Amino acid sequence: MKKIFLYLSFIIAFTFISCEENELLQYDNRGDKAAVQFVKTESNLRVNENMQATISIPVSVSTLSDSDRTVTIVIDTDLTSASQANYNLPSTTVTIPANSYEGTFDIVGIDDLNIDSEGKQIAIKIVSMEGANILDGFGTQIVKLFEICPNSFANLNLTFGPTGYASEISWDVKNSSNEVIANGGGYSNSDLVANEVIELQGPGEYKFTIYDSYGDGMWNGTTEGTYKLTLCVETLASGGGNFGSNQSTTFIKY
Repeated sequence: MKKIFLYLSFIIAFTFISCEENELLQYDNRGDKAAVQFVKTESNLRVNENMQATISIPVSVSTLSDSDRTVTIVIDTDLTSASQANYNLPSTTVTIPANSYEGTFDIVGIDDLNIDSEGKQIAIKIVSMEGANILDGFGTQIVKLFEICPNSFANLNLTFGPTGYASEISWDVKNSSNEVIANGGGYSNSDLVANEVIELQGPGEYKFTIYDSYGDGMWNGTTEGTYKLTLCVETLASGGGNFGSNQSTTFIKY
C-alpha cells in the first residue's frame, strides 16, 4: 500500500509541477502515448493599417521520432470573431521534423475597415496527430489581430472632454528611465482638443501623467470632464473626473 501511495504522489506532484510551469510533459522514457500542444495559448498579430502581416506559431510534441510527423489544425469558427477576409491560414497541417520536438506554421493577418486597435481574434485548434493525444488546455491558440499605424511613434493626440478649467491641465510622457520626453499645458478654458506632435523613442514602456493644478482633476463642480490620449488608431490612456492632482497610465509600444 505504501508503494502505491508513493507512486501516486509522484504522479500527482509531477503533473502539478509541469502544469504550473507551463511545460510540455516529456514521456520519452515512460513508453506512454505522446502529447501534442500549442506552446502558447495566445499570440498577438499586429498589422499596419491597410496592410498584412505574418507570424509563425509553434506546435510541440512530447516525444522524438526518427521520421517526420504531421499535425492537423483548423480554424475554430465558434471562437473566431475576425471575418475570413481578415486572415489566411496557408496550410492546415504542421510538420514536426524528424528528431525534433517542435514544428511551426504561419498565419497571415489582413487589415481592413473591420480591424481596429481593439482587435479581433482568430482561434486555431489542433485536430489530431497520429499516435498522440492533444494536451488538455493547450489544444487551442487564440491569435489576437490588431491594427497599428505605419508610424506608431509620432502624432500623439490628446482630446479633452467637457471641462471648464482646461487652463489647470498639464501633462507629460516619461520613458522607462523616468525621463520626460514630451509635455504640454497652457491651454485656454475653451480648449477641447490639444493636438500634440511628439516622437516616442521607439519600442518600450512609457508613462503618461495628466496633472490638475487645482487638485480636483477634471471636475468643475457640475460636470466630469474626460481625456483620451491616442496614437493614430490606438488609445494609450483615458480617464477624467475628479482624479485629484494627477492620474498616470503606463503603456507599452511595440
